[in-house]
Amino acid sequence: MRTTLLLIGLALIPAFAWILRLDYTHRVGPELREEALAGLKSAGVRGVEVEFDYLYAKLSGQASEPSMRDLAETIVSSLPGIRMAPGGNRIRVQASLKAAISGEALVLSGWLPGLQARNALEKLASRIRPELRVDVSHINLSTHVEIGDPVRMPEGLVPPSFQEILEEIRLPASFSIRREGNLVVMKGTIPTEDLRRKLAECGENGVKPVDTSHLNMNAHCTRPTFVEGDALATFAAAFLASPSPGDFEISERRGPRLRAHATPAMLASWLALLRPLTGGVKVSIEVTEVPSAFHFPDYRPLSKIPKELDRPLRQLLRQNGVTFSQGSAEIDSASALKIGMLASAITAAGPEAHFIVAGYGDEQFEPGSTGMIRVQRTEAVRNRLVSHGIPEELLESSLFNAVRPSGESIVQEDRQQAARRVELLVK
Repeated sequence: MRTTLLLIGLALIPAFAWILRLDYTHRVGPELREEALAGLKSAGVRGVEVEFDYLYAKLSGQASEPSMRDLAETIVSSLPGIRMAPGGNRIRVQASLKAAISGEALVLSGWLPGLQARNALEKLASRIRPELRVDVSHINLSTHVEIGDPVRMPEGLVPPSFQEILEEIRLPASFSIRREGNLVVMKGTIPTEDLRRKLAECGENGVKPVDTSHLNMNAHCTRPTFVEGDALATFAAAFLASPSPGDFEISERRGPRLRAHATPAMLASWLALLRPLTGGVKVSIEVTEVPSAFHFPDYRPLSKIPKELDRPLRQLLRQNGVTFSQGSAEIDSASALKIGMLASAITAAGPEAHFIVAGYGDEQFEPGSTGMIRVQRTEAVRNRLVSHGIPEELLESSLFNAVRPSGESIVQEDRQQAARRVELLVK
């Protein structure tokens, strides 16, 4: 009988084991997992998964830092009767890095797996920002941290955990031209010495002295469209050739901005040269249009005029243009008196003073004013000056289009009058 009962008990063991397994799978296991996950959530541990093989726990997923990995293991191991399976903590910790600039130091912080990784990051950061002292003392080390498989960057193959921080600290390419008194200053960061040299040569050929000491080369800065090829140097050369260079800036984060005096033709040329640099970004323009190079604020006449007469003479000429009636090239009595006064001023300037007799026109306000009538008006004023004894060789006729009112010159007046005006300029 005992033998029979023993045999029956032995036969029932697999059934009891199956029942216990079924109970564990459908009730005990899920309850343990829910209890473990609740404990992890309560402690602020995110991204960790828990599996139980009876009383043995296995952890997987990703933690923000090694301390959270250890905390997860502690929480789960504290459950009654639970222990960690050998090698059961498979939580991954991705390297995390932050960067901040403090004075002349680039401070890096976060987690890396060891000294080799930290030294490699320090070396790369020093290459990208050589002007800063790189401080890696705030980077913590843990063998549980992963840095991932290498990816390619301009600096070579680097771990993906390095890629984001290196791009963050990389200097954006930039370039600017600033007018500071009688000096033009170039500033910015560009990626090649060849481009820096070409930009510096533009400064040497400009009409104003140019300081390029603040134009830096950094081979590891960003490489947006505007630093590729010679387009930037070509534009800079044209911009600095202006009698009155203005301000210009362009960077990867801000589109081109331009502020200057320019003739309509000059502005059109600048915009055409900017087109390859902008990548479709709109150019911010603040331009004072002037009719000719003689109207720029910094224009200095080539004529030899006594210093004490130079400024008063140019002001007198600017304020006493000759305005004609609509459709007419006849000089009225008031204009005849004005021309006589101007002739006296020209004579007083001496025989080495040369002048431009400039005729203006504007089709919008006087149809046909840019045609023959403009020539007739200009010649009428020139001939009247010659009749007052001014040598013909001192007077050069020229034709300009009137521009929108701005600055000091003819464009101060109403455009309707500007379309019918002749002005004298010191050459």
